Amino acid sequence: MSDRKRLLVLMGIMAGVAMAVAGLSIGLLYQAAFEEKRNQLAHLAQSQAQAMEAMAAHFAGMKMPPEKILDNVLSQFSISHWKIEEFAETGDIMIARRDGDRIVYLLRHAGDSPQPVPNPVAFGSGLAEPMHRALSGKSGIMTGRDFGGNEVLAAYQPVSSLGLGITVKIDMTELRAPFIRASVISSAGAVLIFLLGTILFRRIATPLVENLEKTVTRLTEAQRVAHVGNWDRDIKTGEGWWSEETYRIFGLEPAVTSPTLETFLGCIHPEDRDRVKDAIDRCLEGREPYSVEYRITRPDGTLRTVYGRGT
Repeated sequence: MSDRKRLLVLMGIMAGVAMAVAGLSIGLLYQAAFEEKRNQLAHLAQSQAQAMEAMAAHFAGMKMPPEKILDNVLSQFSISHWKIEEFAETGDIMIARRDGDRIVYLLRHAGDSPQPVPNPVAFGSGLAEPMHRALSGKSGIMTGRDFGGNEVLAAYQPVSSLGLGITVKIDMTELRAPFIRASVISSAGAVLIFLLGTILFRRIATPLVENLEKTVTRLTEAQRVAHVGNWDRDIKTGEGWWSEETYRIFGLEPAVTSPTLETFLGCIHPEDRDRVKDAIDRCLEGREPYSVEYRITRPDGTLRTVYGRGT
């Protein structure tokens, strides 16, 4: 194989590795963001449903008629100025009831203010599936279609004492958008690496080496921005290596810290240490890949949650 072909293969491999690393990092970040949104939505839906139940019980204790109780609860929630724009531009909180074979919306908040309620939706139409479940007495979180047919991530809760359902949702397009952009940029970057390497080969070696150094710098910067570090450890000798971002995550200085297994275990929160050791042992025994979430204590005393993965 000629030198030209070897270099082209090398650049192709580099582009493939760059795309694979970027894809894995983006995938992990997306999964983490997705779980965070799930937890936020579920907590908000549950807390609002509990608040409505408590308020209904309070008004019932005042001997109010059922229709008056419902009016008062909705009025109180309408002026409470729920705020969900902090974690979702497309966020909605909606309250509805079942009227025969229709879902009738009573209240809708987007951002921190009330919004016009949507038109009634047929109960079994397949639209407004989260609200359909809430009005069927179920609670949980799902991806499905809202009243407008948009794909959403929605938490749903029944308010049994009032015969209502409450949903909290965001559009999946909003959740996916930054990761789609990152994927496009990463793919374009990988293609750029390949093309740039091909052009530089036709010139002299020095510009090629300089470009590779810049690429390493960019990848290192990408790790810093994404808070994703990488590491490796020789099982036989115990010697290890950490990337710069790994040191930053743990709050340690490369010049004074040896990246040994003992150093790593010493950073882990005592309550999580045995679980991490067990995950390492299972990986070394070939039972499963190393995949574990744990807390670390940084030198300044702050706690961080870290997700580690290896094989």
